[in-house]
Amino acid sequence: MWGLAAIIALFTWPGNEFDTEGGVLWYQTRIEGIPVSYAIVAGLLLLAVLFASCKGVNVGARLSDFRIWIWALVGWVTLVVALVAAVFRQSSEPFVDWRNWAVLAVTVPVMVAFLEGRKGVRFLLPNLSILYGGFALAHLGNWLAGGGNDLFGVRIPLFDGYDLSLAVFGASVTIACLLFRAPSVAPSYRTLLLIAAVSNALLVLLSFRRSIWAYLVAAVVALIVLGLRSKRISMGTGLGLAAGAIAVATVAVIAIGSDAITERLSSFNPFEDNEFSATNADHVNDIGDALGVVAENPILGLGIGESYETQLIANWKPESFEVHNAFLNAWLKFGILGLVGFIGFHFGLIRGLVKAGKNRLPDLLAAGCVVGAEQIVNLVQTWIYNSIQLTLLRAVIIAVLVTVGWRAVYSENRELARVA
Repeated sequence: MWGLAAIIALFTWPGNEFDTEGGVLWYQTRIEGIPVSYAIVAGLLLLAVLFASCKGVNVGARLSDFRIWIWALVGWVTLVVALVAAVFRQSSEPFVDWRNWAVLAVTVPVMVAFLEGRKGVRFLLPNLSILYGGFALAHLGNWLAGGGNDLFGVRIPLFDGYDLSLAVFGASVTIACLLFRAPSVAPSYRTLLLIAAVSNALLVLLSFRRSIWAYLVAAVVALIVLGLRSKRISMGTGLGLAAGAIAVATVAVIAIGSDAITERLSSFNPFEDNEFSATNADHVNDIGDALGVVAENPILGLGIGESYETQLIANWKPESFEVHNAFLNAWLKFGILGLVGFIGFHFGLIRGLVKAGKNRLPDLLAAGCVVGAEQIVNLVQTWIYNSIQLTLLRAVIIAVLVTVGWRAVYSENRELARVA
């Protein structure tokens, strides 16, 4: 699965801000004015049709077993209603808020058809996380060489939240594999897992991003709690992980400076007033402006492809297209039914991943913790489905759940029922 993991890594790692001039996804370039990504999506759609005609995998039925399908259906019904409304309003951007959902819907069956019956699928997410660790090392090396970004006067290796979200995923999965699977893998692979866990976690800590810090901490804490409750990790293993986390955090504190770290941590308080809390008021007022817009039309929301004039954050941005709260953004763009579908889909996905992860699949357990932690961070972050790379990663996670996870949880029970 290394080859497939490498392809996925190249498609999902954007490489933004790798140097001071920044960068773009290589497939966001244009040929004769047409983005290369459009050709890729068209190719995926063709593959989906071809695979659907020759593979007997009922993706919908398997997602139904995990109670995900119904919420995905609610989301798509809401989207169709919102799209029709946007067309009638003659919106200038009727596709911008949901086009990556189409990528998700197309990529999942393609990936499921490809993975079904193949050996080594349970190592796909760990291999991908190791590769993300390699990307993290590249960012750290660039930072040590004097590159990176400046945030509040602190030089950091990376600011881009999408890249850092991949590092959170990579750190969580590799830590889970070290905790739950380490004795069953080769020493060389265990070493790769350890290097990736440290490099991904260190990149996150050095980023100086509060939301990303909270993202990683929430995911790892959830992972440890689930492991201790299921008695799959001992207290000694948990303490060993804590010691490793303290060591990595110490490196980050030394690199950035204890005073800067302390003040940045204190800025989690929305009412704190220091140089690192300068954006607190804007983020709070950003949510206030969006709530005001939703209150005017709570059933249908503002609608897709629409922007709104701000009141409380007019000095920051007089017009806004999205809000730094993913739940509120779903309500704003797709109405109350869109919010319900958004919450239901992610709750079902978390439940399915954790349920499958408890069947000796630590990578899926970690993915469930990451998606769960993401919902906490969603309170202060924008719509993640604006990011095609995070959408593609989500598709890969769902595909692994539908293949390996489904077999671990449901296939044996169905065989027993059939025999009975």
